[in-house]
Amino acid sequence: MPEKDVGKVYHVVITDTIGLSDSIGLSKDTIESAFAATGSLAKYTHYYQEAFKIVEKASIAGSMNASDISTLQKTLGEWHKWNEEWNTNIIELTRKNESEKLKTIDKSINEKIPEMLRMITVIYDKTAGPKAWNQIEGFFNVKSSDKEKTTVFKGTSHSDLLELLLKWIETKNGEVKLFGQIIHGPRESGIDIIAQTSEGNEKVGIQLKNNDDVKAEDFTTKIKAQVTDSRKHQLRGLVVIFAANMTDNSIEAKVRGIVSEFSQMKETLIKVVPPENTFTIIDEIITRATL
Repeated sequence: MPEKDVGKVYHVVITDTIGLSDSIGLSKDTIESAFAATGSLAKYTHYYQEAFKIVEKASIAGSMNASDISTLQKTLGEWHKWNEEWNTNIIELTRKNESEKLKTIDKSINEKIPEMLRMITVIYDKTAGPKAWNQIEGFFNVKSSDKEKTTVFKGTSHSDLLELLLKWIETKNGEVKLFGQIIHGPRESGIDIIAQTSEGNEKVGIQLKNNDDVKAEDFTTKIKAQVTDSRKHQLRGLVVIFAANMTDNSIEAKVRGIVSEFSQMKETLIKVVPPENTFTIIDEIITRATL
């Protein structure tokens, strides 16, 4: 069941509970806390179901050894137990008008989610292996240009850059052939383009950050959150492409800083394309179009 549908189910449950408890007069804080907790539980359930589905497929296909399967199934059993307990407690605490305890449950659920995401990544690595990602990552290994050339990104819109990038992805020949789709929007979940291999069995997310994105005060916080959100797409990996003016010292410091942080992340497969390399990509497609 998709996450949004799971969320609807839990919200219906809580709505029914509130109706039953109307005689004791639920506070506004309790109602808000109950809906917050059910929303978090919906996300938790979504990731549990995703992990369960992958492990089940791996078990049937024999793409993971028996010891790993056994360990993962034990963990999934614990996740399921937590899920059931939280669901029961949310309903009971809502009936009892216990807003603070509901907030504690909401916090506990959200503390568990990063652990789930790390495990899902590990499962993907064990079942698919690094070969496919290495091929896709190599697709973006291009020659670096002089940073002075990145000044062109000062006046280039995000949408124009996405169109050029998509054209480059679909016309470039490499170890793999990629086909992309722009999905940028208010609900993008940390992704601008979804690209798949010609066989359709591997999917990579592409996030583009232009000059205005990097200049924003919340740039670092936002991009880290988007990396987490991108996992909702069940990606083999994430490519973060920067198109910003590196002659601006503050922008250069931000980009270099986040590139360093991403290089230290171990639970997520991330390929970073600095602005100097992005210029090479954009210049190649523009040059090709004018020939």
